Amino acid sequence: MHKSVTLARVLELAKHLPLRDKIRLIEQIASQIERELMNARPKLRKSLCGLWRGIDITKKTLPRLVRKFGGRFAPSSVPANFRPREAALMSWTA
Repeated sequence: MHKSVTLARVLELAKHLPLRDKIRLIEQIASQIERELMNARPKLRKSLCGLWRGIDITKKTLPRLVRKFGGRFAPSSVPANFRPREAALMSWTA
C-alpha cells in the first residue's frame, strides 16, 4: 500500500535534491497552481448594496435602539464620533 504524502515528507525529500532540480520543482508547482487558480471559479459574493435601505435611525430612535440592543456590545465599541443618520446627512450638505 502507498503511504499518504504529507507536506513534511515532500519537504524532506526536496532537501536532498540538487539546486537545479529544486528550481524545476518550484517552477512546475507554480505552473500547476496557476492552472488550478485559472480553472477555479470565484465564489459569488452577495452584494451589500442596499443593506441599510429602509432602516431609519434618527436622534429620536437612537436612544430606544441603544436601550434595546445596548447590552449586546460594549460601549467602548461605539466610536466617539458616531452620529445618527440625519446628523451625518447634515454634514454632507454643509
